[in-house]
Amino acid sequence: MKRILPLMLLLGLLAAVYVTWDSTSPEVKMENSSELGAESTIFLVVDDQDRGIESVKVVLRQGEYIRSLYEEINPKVYFPWEKSKSQVLVELNPGDWLDRNSLKEGPFELAVAARDAGDYGLFSDTVEMTLDMTLDMTPPGIEVLSTQHNIRRGGAEAVRYRLKGDGYISGVMVGENSFQGYQDSQNGTTECTAVFVWSHEQPADVPVRLWAEDRVGKQN
Repeated sequence: MKRILPLMLLLGLLAAVYVTWDSTSPEVKMENSSELGAESTIFLVVDDQDRGIESVKVVLRQGEYIRSLYEEINPKVYFPWEKSKSQVLVELNPGDWLDRNSLKEGPFELAVAARDAGDYGLFSDTVEMTLDMTLDMTPPGIEVLSTQHNIRRGGAEAVRYRLKGDGYISGVMVGENSFQGYQDSQNGTTECTAVFVWSHEQPADVPVRLWAEDRVGKQN
């Protein structure tokens, strides 16, 4: 009986370790597009629903340019009933990640390292992820193709134009009224047509202009 008792205690301890052991690694997700503009915000979500997250670090890299953007370190946990933060939300505004003097347009990387709280303060899992990003601060260009645009107040007119660059949506602004243009899908070009109206309520000197906006919000 004296020999069985230590064995039972050992088996009980091993069972407790097995049941409480954290076998999962942190998960890292990016909630925004990989293409960023000057007004873009980066959203990262780090999850670990078992023992929680001990640390998160985000570093920006472009060639020899390296910049630490974010670091969070939470207290260690040692006992099976303890847990750290289960989720870390990383929000990086343009002022946090964009240094116009150092970061150039084109590809760059976000290196994310997430470490979970582990087991008994000793056995932790670290996930390292490299996210391929692109910085694009050049707004799309517009080339007007149609030549005559005559319109009277209360009437309508059409304009045909070609987008240069990555134009996602485009159209015509008449004062504060916006009229979206539509791309010619038959020939696969970037040529668009927009129909716009000059309403009776608008003044004689109402400004009329073409506009285009890309996927990261840059507008011409």
